[in-house]
Amino acid sequence: MIIDRLFHSLILVVVSLLAATAVHSTAAHSAEHSSSCPLHVGPTPMLGLMEHTASTLEPGASSLCFVLYSDRTVIYRDRKSDHTKFMTGTVDDETWQTFEKIVAELPAVKTSFFFSEANGQEGGFILFNAGKQMRQLPIGGPVLVKKVGSGKDARYSTSLPPIQIQGSLDTGGEVPQSALGAWFESHNFVPKDAHPWLPDHFDVSLYDGKGSKTVTWPASWPQLSDAKPMSFGGGYSLQMPGRYLREFEQLFSKRYMAARMSGKILVVGYSVFLPSQGELQSAIPVGVKEDTAQTLPPLPADFLQNTPVSEIKKIVRERNYNADRMGTDNLLKDGIGVVSVSDVIEELCQSSEPEKFEAGLELSVEAKRDPLHIASMLASTHFGSLTRAIIVRHLDDSKFSKVTIPLIQEAVARGEDLETVEPISLFWAKLKAKKEPIAWLPLHRADMETALSFPQYLAGGSASSIPIISAPDHVEKPPVRTKPEVPFTALPVSMNEEAAARCVHSWEKSEAKLFEINSGISPADVTAKQLLKMRLACLAGATPGDVKVEAVTSDTAFGLMYGVASGGGAYGRGECGGYGRLSAWQSMAALTGLSADSPFDEVYKAAKESSWWTFSSKSKWFNNIAWDLGIVCLRPDKRHLVVLAASDED
Repeated sequence: MIIDRLFHSLILVVVSLLAATAVHSTAAHSAEHSSSCPLHVGPTPMLGLMEHTASTLEPGASSLCFVLYSDRTVIYRDRKSDHTKFMTGTVDDETWQTFEKIVAELPAVKTSFFFSEANGQEGGFILFNAGKQMRQLPIGGPVLVKKVGSGKDARYSTSLPPIQIQGSLDTGGEVPQSALGAWFESHNFVPKDAHPWLPDHFDVSLYDGKGSKTVTWPASWPQLSDAKPMSFGGGYSLQMPGRYLREFEQLFSKRYMAARMSGKILVVGYSVFLPSQGELQSAIPVGVKEDTAQTLPPLPADFLQNTPVSEIKKIVRERNYNADRMGTDNLLKDGIGVVSVSDVIEELCQSSEPEKFEAGLELSVEAKRDPLHIASMLASTHFGSLTRAIIVRHLDDSKFSKVTIPLIQEAVARGEDLETVEPISLFWAKLKAKKEPIAWLPLHRADMETALSFPQYLAGGSASSIPIISAPDHVEKPPVRTKPEVPFTALPVSMNEEAAARCVHSWEKSEAKLFEINSGISPADVTAKQLLKMRLACLAGATPGDVKVEAVTSDTAFGLMYGVASGGGAYGRGECGGYGRLSAWQSMAALTGLSADSPFDEVYKAAKESSWWTFSSKSKWFNNIAWDLGIVCLRPDKRHLVVLAASDED
């Protein structure tokens, strides 16, 4: 699970690199906006570090946070700053010897490294000059490195056992000194003459939506009329002069904030680009021969509209092959930036033309794109008889099974009743006989699943990255208290906590606790005050005023669990609708006291007969950003109370 999460995070790094469409360099560079990153003019980059969310308000994004140049200058992110403050300075002689040795030895590294005991999503890319070509070395962390000695005699060590990645997972292996040294020095070096650095420009992205807080966009700044529309994924791209950066960061001090500008409410994100972005963006992954990869020019923006499907498939296959070697999958230019092979495949999958969406499905399998995401997109875009036709057409082809199986449950979650579609019901019966876990789910949805929310896929193939975890739509009125609140004693008893937290298994932390009540209680007795008496880790340090408890229906409780399972957390797309539905029902079974192999109808009945609450808290355990979950279940016997809490952050 941890490795999957780290791997997804590193994929996000690559996606963010490809999304960068403008260079923001020093005063020596042209201020003219460009749709791609030109090569750096002047000192060449020797060593760089790219980390997740290093200089951006956008979740899942990444940027350069350290670059060493051949003239001994460095530009790096000030890690003590609350914002994205960059500093610059000069490398001293002793440290320069250390860097020279590291850069000279890095070309010998032929594999990437992920650390098996790491948690969280720290990590990134070491970028280094290998002579003719910049190279990229992914390292998943956190990487805890110690240093002994200095200059050419510096030695590095780490206590975390790595897992090497090179096409497939292989355990074991020792991380080379050059990789550890590059990681340590780029994180810890601070020049003696350090002083602030500002870019000529920085990029602001603006998307329709509601933020955590809305502020007014200053009239003295560049306006929406100065922005360029992003044809893939929607929204706008606005280039801002660097002199506005500090003021901008003060105004938009938190993630997911929105701006009120030109009569619109737009969610704001931004990225700062350092000099040499062009060279570093062209880095080839370690272990790949230079002569097997080439930088191919982007195709015209009307490529999809004016090219026969057979030719589209041929070109995408060629470019995807090249992408595996380049570490980049640029395909065509959309007016302000470069669109990737993945974007094109998703665009094809969403096409209303059968030949095109069939081509998109075929190419997604060949290119090994996330089958759960593709299934979700197909179910969303081609709802109804067309979805059924897609499923039936590919049922017997095992090549498509990783898409068709979750697509079946994606369609069911959205309201399709597939029980009466004979080819699908027969196929599902075979899966059930093979004891496939997902076949435990029926081919129709229960009445408590009729108010679920689903991601919206845009014309360019993108969907909201924040899981659907909104406030309950159907909040019940608190139970009428016919007698004074009866204090009760809740004694913790053992339970399968992992099963209860199945819907949030990819999140940073979760807590699932079962309590046995000394006597039968009524729903009106479950209050914030009583929850605090149960000594839950998630409520440690909270007061009754910090905790909000609301009675909700079983539909709302299930909807929240489905939302987090299908949508994922801060880093991760989640399991989407098909397997997200399974995880939500598995959590529901554990919360109501049933095993995962209990008949579906029994789990449904227990869920309907249970009483449900949601709760939130200002306690330090919760991150209070976008990914917090608090659910309480009073089982039908009124003697067992279960609490599920989870939180994730970016």
